[in-house]
Amino acid sequence: MSGKRTNIPTLCPADYTLGIIGGKWKSTIICKLHQHGPMRYNTLLREVNPISSRILSKQLRELEADGIVSRSEEPPNVIYAITERGETLGPVLEALRNWAVAHHVPDMVRFEECENRNDGSPGE
Repeated sequence: MSGKRTNIPTLCPADYTLGIIGGKWKSTIICKLHQHGPMRYNTLLREVNPISSRILSKQLRELEADGIVSRSEEPPNVIYAITERGETLGPVLEALRNWAVAHHVPDMVRFEECENRNDGSPGE
């Protein structure tokens, strides 16, 4: 798939990209799949905690429609994986992370702490 869902009328290519990865959970979902490889739905649900099942399903459907993740069924499991197109977002997300780290607010949660937590609570 190549961006079937995203029809963002814009003159700015960054708006198109943010339209695909924008939202509270999409970048986290992409990062988890990029870091860990293909994951079962329930495993992904635990990793992206505290997301609800309904919201995770919605975000995954949108990412699938945009060609960022793929969905396969291996009964009784549903497996999600990052696509080749999704892999190309790795440097984009890394650049966003680096910008945030360089321009962080002193009280901002450190990314390293967030990356190592799976309970959804902020770092110390």
